[in-house]
Amino acid sequence: MELCTQRLSLTPLSEHDWTLFHSLHVDERVIELCFDEPSRNDIQLRFQARIQPWSKNSLHWLCLVITDRASGQQVGLTGFCMQDDVAEVGYMLLPKFQGLGYATESLQCLVDWAKHTHDIKQFSATVTKGNLGSERVLEKSGFSLTKIIPDAYVINGISHTDHIYQRSIQAPSAVNTILFDWGDTLMVDLPDQQGKMCDWPEVYTLEGAIEVLKTLSKHHQIYVATNAEDSTESDIHNAFQRAGLATFISGYFCKANLGIGKGSAAFFSKIAQALDVHPESMLMVGDTLDKDINPAIKAGLKVVWFNRQHTLVEGERTIPQIDTLYELPNAVKNLQ
Repeated sequence: MELCTQRLSLTPLSEHDWTLFHSLHVDERVIELCFDEPSRNDIQLRFQARIQPWSKNSLHWLCLVITDRASGQQVGLTGFCMQDDVAEVGYMLLPKFQGLGYATESLQCLVDWAKHTHDIKQFSATVTKGNLGSERVLEKSGFSLTKIIPDAYVINGISHTDHIYQRSIQAPSAVNTILFDWGDTLMVDLPDQQGKMCDWPEVYTLEGAIEVLKTLSKHHQIYVATNAEDSTESDIHNAFQRAGLATFISGYFCKANLGIGKGSAAFFSKIAQALDVHPESMLMVGDTLDKDINPAIKAGLKVVWFNRQHTLVEGERTIPQIDTLYELPNAVKNLQ
């Protein structure tokens, strides 16, 4: 196996590449925003795992050596590890080759090969906040920042924030972004409670919400699109955090941050513009026709009506419907 670009060749790591592998793991300029310097024994264990034969079902990393074809010099390493059909990519370059476009060129080559050879369509990368070079590489390679996790990783005794980047390679008509209504779709809207839900004494999720969000978030970006008028984006996040749902949510859209309430096609069009995605690749899931479903259809989104009450509405039989959240993953598949 050898992947080639105009400047580079990418070949599987072998037992002859120990010097390069070791150098990258002990150079402070390389690992400063990646991890604490590992012991020699830990480096050897990582090395042995990465020189094993790799297949799409392997649990260990595919590790490729990046070599400059003209000079024959080894530039660094790139590769990925599969987790639930998502390829977690990573790369390490020797300092003298950083900032010269090698990382971007090799990553784009790797993603193209993974797509065409193994039909891998979902990619992710985790970058420590402050690693601006790596963030630029990912953005140039078609990745987008989808989640920020404060205090996610400790390096040299200091907590760092993780920036999660993702790239989805799908047909324009395939669903890659799912919007959820808030009240009575994911969380219970208690009629006897007043004020912001984040301040209520108790908050409750609908049955199946955690399980379904966990499943769908593996392959889709999940956002909340709500008509709540008295809650800010931060308030909504706090309510979802109390309910144990926030970890699956990439963001929240409401009147406070869009400047327009839900109930019109313009609301959903603004979300599509904010996310820079095509409306046809978005799905709206909600429990009301007038606020959730019909305006989303007018904006060009796909929809699933969460019709828990089995409401019969003349002329609406063609709209995909579910009775429970547990039915949603299959409904999403049927829309692809």
